[in-house]
Amino acid sequence: MDDLSVCICATSNQALLAKTGIALSILIDLCQAAHMHPNLKKGKTEVMFHFQVCGSRGLRRRFYSETCEFPVVCENATHHISVVSRYLHLGGILHRRTVTCAEITRRLGIAQQAFTQHRRILYRHSQIAWKKRQEMFSTLVLSKLMYGFESWTFDTQKSRDQLHAGIIKLYKRLLGSNHAAQVIVSAGLPSPTELLRGCRLRYFGTLYRCGRAAHWGLLCEDTAWIAMLEDDLLWLWQQLQNNTNLLLALMRNRRQYLGACTAKRFMHRKLGKARTCLKGTGFVWFRASARQLFEDTSCPNCLREYHTRAKVLAHLRHAHQCRQSLLGRRLKCDPTSGTGSSIDRALHERTDGAIPFLQGYGPKPPDGALVDFIDYDMWSFLKLFTSV
Repeated sequence: MDDLSVCICATSNQALLAKTGIALSILIDLCQAAHMHPNLKKGKTEVMFHFQVCGSRGLRRRFYSETCEFPVVCENATHHISVVSRYLHLGGILHRRTVTCAEITRRLGIAQQAFTQHRRILYRHSQIAWKKRQEMFSTLVLSKLMYGFESWTFDTQKSRDQLHAGIIKLYKRLLGSNHAAQVIVSAGLPSPTELLRGCRLRYFGTLYRCGRAAHWGLLCEDTAWIAMLEDDLLWLWQQLQNNTNLLLALMRNRRQYLGACTAKRFMHRKLGKARTCLKGTGFVWFRASARQLFEDTSCPNCLREYHTRAKVLAHLRHAHQCRQSLLGRRLKCDPTSGTGSSIDRALHERTDGAIPFLQGYGPKPPDGALVDFIDYDMWSFLKLFTSV
């Protein structure tokens, strides 16, 4: 029963709550029947929900707005289990949505610690050949950093940039210089993108060797990961085409050759179905002056509380009525810290992005003329021009 993680799915949010209560009550009763007393304290036994579709905002407000516990009715007593938005399980952070910057920061910290442990003895030892130091670095440091990365998709550009910068920093420490030009070439190690490609391709090879024992139906549901794997296979085929010796070496092994042919047919079939992904997209150029339209983490027009300033900026970017109404009032506040600032990151960590907006109530100023940024700037320019 140690380190047990149970995944539950349901057709609706209410059914998910009911199934969770039943599963927890069965597990607790089974433990007590075997004369075991599970530790139900915070940090030991916790529940993490991911609500979707209708009613998800109300349930997120209910379970994540403040310290909340999920009641579980058992045969002998009623227990209360803590509800969290993230959980540290078997060396990795489980999050209700996706991989967070906190998990990447934690992985990079583990890799930095592993490098520091043998920095002078191994990686900076002049009597050890550079090729051998590369192998030890890949075995002792990169293996700890890249563990489990074969299933990550890195949905946001921020997480990809953070990982890339962290790996380059490790390479610079290996070279012993913080100002080394062309770090990847000097270190003789694969780029961060190639490291991730290698992880995914090795994992796909493991699944291929498992045959029908692998859960292919569940794997097909992860469309984002499959798209990345298809791009990795195309990259691999290009590398094989540019290296004749490697291609001939693969052909000597019949099993590997058949796998390469299968991958080639798969890639050509996908290439035949390729479609253009570049489409005309309308952009709303949002100026930094939008930060002068509010003072806190709420919208002054609709009185919605968004918990972070970045979400208020995103709201004003898309809510034309609120933006134009605030500009029409000639509202001008002191500029606040925006997206990416330390203050806004602290606000995000306080709620972990789990709480949706909360509707506030109170008196609202009268609506003025609806003016957008372009009209407001032209009005200011004309006012300045006529005053000269």
